Amino acid sequence: MGKYLSVLLGIAAMVIGFWALRVTWPLLWTVCKVVIPLVLVLGGGMAVLVGLGEISDSLRQRTPKS
Repeated sequence: MGKYLSVLLGIAAMVIGFWALRVTWPLLWTVCKVVIPLVLVLGGGMAVLVGLGEISDSLRQRTPKS
């Protein structure tokens, strides 16, 4: 009985989700227009920091120790 209940609840959740997506589509599009550039800026900044850290580590390894 539990398997059937989980399938029915999953179908109900999908129907409610599709309905909510249809109702809030303009708002979702606005959120995506804000979030996508923000993720790109933050991800790019993180990539730059990681790259600079790797360059710094490689320079430390090449420097002769006195």
